[in-house]
Amino acid sequence: MKKLILFLAAGLTLFSCGQKANYTINGTATGVADGTLIKISRAEGRDLLAVDSVKVENGTFKFNGFLTADRYFITVAAGEDVLPLFIQGNEEVLDVVLDSENMRNSTISGSDVNDKFVAFQKEQLAVAEEIKALMQQYRADMVAIKENKKLKEADRVKQLKALEDSTDVKYNPLDQKKTDLTKAFIQENANNLAGQYVFLQTPYALSNEELETLVAAIQDTTTNNAKKILERLDNVKKSADGQLFVDVTLNNTEDQPVALSTWVGKGTYVLVDFWASWCGPCRRENPNVVAMYQKYHEKGLDIVGVSRDRAKEPWLEAIEKDGLVWNHVWDKDGVAAKAYVVDFIPTIFLFDKEGKIVARGLHGEELRAKLAEVFGE
Repeated sequence: MKKLILFLAAGLTLFSCGQKANYTINGTATGVADGTLIKISRAEGRDLLAVDSVKVENGTFKFNGFLTADRYFITVAAGEDVLPLFIQGNEEVLDVVLDSENMRNSTISGSDVNDKFVAFQKEQLAVAEEIKALMQQYRADMVAIKENKKLKEADRVKQLKALEDSTDVKYNPLDQKKTDLTKAFIQENANNLAGQYVFLQTPYALSNEELETLVAAIQDTTTNNAKKILERLDNVKKSADGQLFVDVTLNNTEDQPVALSTWVGKGTYVLVDFWASWCGPCRRENPNVVAMYQKYHEKGLDIVGVSRDRAKEPWLEAIEKDGLVWNHVWDKDGVAAKAYVVDFIPTIFLFDKEGKIVARGLHGEELRAKLAEVFGE
């Protein structure tokens, strides 16, 4: 297999020699020894896969070749610090100045897409710094109130509540500003890699209707980002209310593969609960789900827990501790979460007897009210 890969790589290199390069990177790496390897990599799952490399000569380096339009990362030697950049593949010429001591201080010029993304990051960072300062002040004030021995307990509770309320008044506009900046950037850059990348990092920033508008604005649907966005829109449509369930197969607590269709569409109402042992809101919602199971199970309600845990033991321990006596499967790799467009947990779906989606995002009082409606109470 390795020989075949090398043969294909060599063939591509020979083919490319007679073609015009679709990108060039002229780089400066001050303070980096000659002969040091500079690599360009792309994300492959959670790993970086090197796609090209050159050596530093007289403090400079140069990349010249073909790459599909995507987000890439420049690394120096075996360093873990990376410089991300977008390569559109339109015969662009980028000038890069590397700071090997702190890659965040490196600069990229010659690319409108990268310039826009850097400007967006600076705006977001400015808001993030305001939020950081606000939270630091909140924590300091909270400690001061808790450690004030002159306060009666009732007064301490009152002051803590007032502090929380006043902090929320300041925090909420800042959080909304971050969301607004993100949404505006995505919509203004729908047809370039930067806008598409930001969307894929924060897909919940857009409503389903706004997602359709985003897709309509994408002219080149062959890029990896565009394909992922199109796939998400398809999954959004398939997992909307009224749609028949999408079947997925995951391992249960005994490491046996089980299909969702084992329970859904079999003549009972089924709650499919996306959760995790490490998720605080999920664990706080569990008593409510347990109560609903106890109340309606004999009337025709089943529950399937879909775990987003990273490790198996904490998941099994949480099942036992929280008394979750229903069926469970492990969505370790996010297959089900992707199919059902689950960006946050807990997210609970209700399926009817035929396996159609009745509602999604149920919790608390909404869950209780929906089940009372379904079972005629």
